[in-house]
Amino acid sequence: MAKIVHVQVDKVRTEGLQARAAVNQEVVREYAEAATGGGATLPPIVVFRDELKNLWIGDGIHRLAAAKSIGQKTIAADVREGTRVDALRHALGANGLHGLRRTTADKAHAVKMAYEHRTELGLPDVPAANLIAEIVGVSHTFASSQLATVASWRDATARTGADGKTRDLPPIPTHQLATVASWRGAAAGTGADGKPQELPPIPTRRPAPKAVSSEQSAANGGDPEPRRAAGGVDGGPVDELGKHIPADLLPVWNRRQEMQDAATAISRIRVAIQKAQDGNDPLWGEINYSSILIKLSAAFAEITGAKPWCVCPMCQGIGCRACKQRGLLGQYRYDNAIPREFKQ
Repeated sequence: MAKIVHVQVDKVRTEGLQARAAVNQEVVREYAEAATGGGATLPPIVVFRDELKNLWIGDGIHRLAAAKSIGQKTIAADVREGTRVDALRHALGANGLHGLRRTTADKAHAVKMAYEHRTELGLPDVPAANLIAEIVGVSHTFASSQLATVASWRDATARTGADGKTRDLPPIPTHQLATVASWRGAAAGTGADGKPQELPPIPTRRPAPKAVSSEQSAANGGDPEPRRAAGGVDGGPVDELGKHIPADLLPVWNRRQEMQDAATAISRIRVAIQKAQDGNDPLWGEINYSSILIKLSAAFAEITGAKPWCVCPMCQGIGCRACKQRGLLGQYRYDNAIPREFKQ
């Protein structure tokens, strides 16, 4: 059970525990006004008390700043036994579901902060993105896209997973190399025997699927209706960027609702558990609400972020590492993993 006590404001230590990109001064002012003129009682901050009685903040940077701004001497706190590292781990995943919601910049900052402090957190020197994602409470896709901007992680040739095993990264496929001008512009490549080889032309999209008659399709249990060609005069479907969906990608594109339904189901579970927490329902008494809600939130973000949103601008629907070989991208990955020049 949480131990809520009042602690001295000036005794709470925050060094190196600011997991947000920046403190929002407008929020600090709002909290200060609510605590003075508004008559509101703000939730307690979370602090970890180590063996030397140091109080390390795990959650509540804005509430603490508000208390300091109005001259409060003490502040309500959920005091937990633990070290500075425990506070750091908690801070990196805080505000996933409560308080001031994290912005994309906040989550990006937390991912990079977790990587910088990987040794303290007990992570491998070059951890797999999912290890960072679990600590921060974000999707694996988001963590990977942010870590890719860090040279020491991006340029490593291997990653270490949760099982402690280090795995070499697969070589970059040729369709990914085709995005590099110096490689794409070469007229010939060099084979394993060291001899120059003429390069075949790079296709602009996946080969169109072979025509299948209505009888053949129906016999195979498929849809007997022919699929519309991308960009045709019949006004075929387009992605969120206004680009026509290639015909061979339509079966996947047309199943997007399945992912939305899954995300909706997770959202309902999350709401039910949040309600149980708010009402102190004894049935759920042994649940670690913070942990399960963060994981549900991460699952929701992972699914909604991966829902097909556009044709991959890196490969134009052919399939590459950026789109996980499916030719389609979710909005989250489009926003965070695709270079600006490919969005133009």
